Amino acid sequence: MSSKMTLYLRILVSAPAAEIQALNSAGGSYPRSGYDIMSSKMTLYLRILVSAPAAGIQALNSAGAHIRGEDMIYWPKDTEVVRHKRAAACWEGINKMKIIRGIELKQGSQEELLPDFSPEFPYIASFVELHKYIGRQSPWHWHKEVELFYMKDGELEYDTPHGKRVFTAGMGGLVNANVLHMTRANESCRTVTAMLHIFDPIFISGSRGSAIDRKYVMPLIMASRIDIIGLYPDNPEHAPLLEKLQESFRFSEEDFGYEIRLRESLSDIWCRLLNTARPMLEKEEVQDKAGDKIKAMLTYVHEHYGERLTVAELAASAFISEREAYRVFRECVHLTPVEYIISYRLQQACHMLIETEEPITRISQACCLGSSSYFGKVFRERMGCSPVEFRRRWRNSDINRQE
Repeated sequence: MSSKMTLYLRILVSAPAAEIQALNSAGGSYPRSGYDIMSSKMTLYLRILVSAPAAGIQALNSAGAHIRGEDMIYWPKDTEVVRHKRAAACWEGINKMKIIRGIELKQGSQEELLPDFSPEFPYIASFVELHKYIGRQSPWHWHKEVELFYMKDGELEYDTPHGKRVFTAGMGGLVNANVLHMTRANESCRTVTAMLHIFDPIFISGSRGSAIDRKYVMPLIMASRIDIIGLYPDNPEHAPLLEKLQESFRFSEEDFGYEIRLRESLSDIWCRLLNTARPMLEKEEVQDKAGDKIKAMLTYVHEHYGERLTVAELAASAFISEREAYRVFRECVHLTPVEYIISYRLQQACHMLIETEEPITRISQACCLGSSSYFGKVFRERMGCSPVEFRRRWRNSDINRQE
């Protein structure tokens, strides 16, 4: 790198003063006016003139900053500072996205609640930090909107009734409308993050029943056997599409024509995805009724998890036999009904441990997990620690700390 370059560094910090001091100790001169604290997460944009950036980065990492190559952005020295700040803030669009560390479900349903969704502009962008979800996973859920995702860091698993898919950094894909799915972060990855476009297909088609809707949109979203379309960088046909997908997250709401340019970009991506899916669309479709059955049974569990539940009750909620209920659970969520009930009760117990001051006995009763001793045994088997330890670790962790 040239000795006459300005380094703009985007990092998350807990003690910026200490890191500035560490940089100065490494031979730099970085006054307080040289950086900006952005939002409660304290994103630090550090504008520094460097001749030996490696030393400065090493000093920051020694102070606990964990800087990686992709966190650095370089500009010529004579570029305006205002442009530096704007470019850094819009880098990969992350700071314009809503940061997601958990999802909400609509009352009595597995449908995801999207509070920022507007009929006037049926689109939202999200930056998902899956490693900060409770249990490092999302619950089973679905949404009427389609989901385009690009993996930024780590590795995650997408589960649907049709099977499991693993995606690592640099991969991406589409989750089709109304598809029941869950995501799980790889335990070995320190961070697991992804960028999402979530939008109503009408955002592309313009109106329901239009020529574009009938010819290009409905054939894909109505294909019940197409749950996820994966995109992989080692596939020559996918690589250009992944590049387009990554670029689509760099649009800024502050730019003139933002809405039109975003729609144009997503339409282009959609057309390419549709072409990729054509071989699957040409196959004879088999009506997928299992999805409706599992949604009905999961809804029943979510509404009655605090009560004694039987497989017979779950089966009745979907108007099927107990034998069919077992088959549908194994086929769709890869668990038995009882295993899913326990798993969901433990998820709710985790929420109560984090968000309330309720005693352990009260939480075990509220989640129908039996006595405190049984609750502790099951919790330790699934979570690797006792309920008390889980509550303490979560509240003391950097994940949940408001910096």
